[in-house]
Amino acid sequence: MMRRGALEFSLFASLLVGAGGCEAPRKSEGEEAFERNCGACHAAAKLPAARATDLKDPQKRITLDQFLARHHAPDVEVRSEIINYLAAQEK
Repeated sequence: MMRRGALEFSLFASLLVGAGGCEAPRKSEGEEAFERNCGACHAAAKLPAARATDLKDPQKRITLDQFLARHHAPDVEVRSEIINYLAAQEK
């Protein structure tokens, strides 16, 4: 009986390690871009998302993109990732 328990534990442990059970979930590119470009002052992603509500509206996305271009995110691809990340936080 003891041997079966050890075998089950060994199998369970190998499944956890093999499946990356101990690894933290990978951050999205948008979350990483937000942390690099915005995180020093805006530690919580919910703060800017609350100000930039309804990012499904194309005009609001354009307005935020223009602001970010002047405010620590000059790269267009980085801005796009940040905006998509913030839009996902609105859900």
